[in-house]
Amino acid sequence: MAPASCDSPARCKPRSSTGRRHILVVDDEIPVLGMMQQQLRKLGYRVITRADSVEAKNTFRANPDQFDLVITDHTMPGLLGADLAGELGAIRPNLPVILMTGLNQPPDLAAFRHAPLRFVFQKPINFVELSHRLRNFLDRPGGHANGCAYANSSPSQKRHRAG
Repeated sequence: MAPASCDSPARCKPRSSTGRRHILVVDDEIPVLGMMQQQLRKLGYRVITRADSVEAKNTFRANPDQFDLVITDHTMPGLLGADLAGELGAIRPNLPVILMTGLNQPPDLAAFRHAPLRFVFQKPINFVELSHRLRNFLDRPGGHANGCAYANSSPSQKRHRAG
């Protein structure tokens, strides 16, 4: 859990002794990509964005060890975010993936082979919550959290395990 003083995204910078972590962000909405890139860079992460899920898969496949984590929208042309997460997991099984969705009924990732490394965020994204989840995935031994979970971006909503 993040310290109590981590109440804004700017104060939740990654505490990694290995340098800045590299995140691939995938969303077919360009304004969302720009916002995600800006916010994640403020948090101290290196960010590569892709507006096409197939292009993102190819970028990842070309150098799978370059990325510490992937954040992807779920509803996109080409590959759905959950399918992209599955394909990236087939390339690198220990890859954490955060799936963003605007759907009222988020995809159930519990049945996915790599479900312990998947997390679902409801849009609009709460960047304080996201910064906590990123730290949970990336700054713990092994580089990832345990358990597939879902978070509503509303601060009043509590996280619960999917499935």
